[in-house]
Amino acid sequence: MRERQAEPGGRVQDLLDLLALEPIGVDRFRGPIFNTEPLNWVFGGQLTSQALLAAGRTVDPDRAPHSLHAYFTGRGDPSVPVEYAVERVSDGRSYATRRVVASQHDKVIFTFDASFQLPQDGLERRPHMPSAPTPQALLDADDQPPSVISWPFQRLRAPAGPAQAPATIEWLKAWRRLPDDPLVHACALAFATDIAPTPLVLEMNDVDLAHQQVSSASLDHALWMHRPARADEWLLYEWQAPTSSGGRGFAIGRVFAADERQVATVVQETTIRIRS
Repeated sequence: MRERQAEPGGRVQDLLDLLALEPIGVDRFRGPIFNTEPLNWVFGGQLTSQALLAAGRTVDPDRAPHSLHAYFTGRGDPSVPVEYAVERVSDGRSYATRRVVASQHDKVIFTFDASFQLPQDGLERRPHMPSAPTPQALLDADDQPPSVISWPFQRLRAPAGPAQAPATIEWLKAWRRLPDDPLVHACALAFATDIAPTPLVLEMNDVDLAHQQVSSASLDHALWMHRPARADEWLLYEWQAPTSSGGRGFAIGRVFAADERQVATVVQETTIRIRS
């Protein structure tokens, strides 16, 4: 039996530190930088998770985020914190909407809209979860590649069946337990859903990073949270990259809990430039 991997480098604490926003005014916050060395930009998952937290801090705690839409408008500077300004767009009986603008050096690098909902009963339909080996089965497999250790999440790649191709399927969870605050788990999910899309688009287009010079960056990111989920328990991610055009790649992901509930859907477009 393969031994379980230990959490590498305290990365979960890095994530929690990332979510320790500093209030700097009315509905304004400052967020630290997630260390992405040797990358020279601010990771998009950081901006998305911090913006969601900033927005959530201005909403009644009984309302949970259910959707967010973000645009990356500039490459961030990894040497300075990011400032977030929250606009209280609306507060209705069931829903609240917030808009967030992130800036560095007095320049906007990211814009973000999120909606929060009071829990309600209603229609309930669950799609089928993709078939995949259990996390333990993958941990026991001799051919399972090690998780990417530079992130706060353990990742286990699962083989896609013939009916699922050309999808990419993987299990993912935080390396250790997170606080019980549901907003923290929503922010962790927002962070995690930005890890895979760009590499997936490159893989689906048969781009060989060893032989081709590629420049890529997230353009936008949309996330719908259908049901509550804990980011420190195994979640199954199914990713597809159905089309690429105009120097852009497009990825769609579905996220399932281990009990087969679909907890989220994510869509992202990324810019891809291949230098000759």
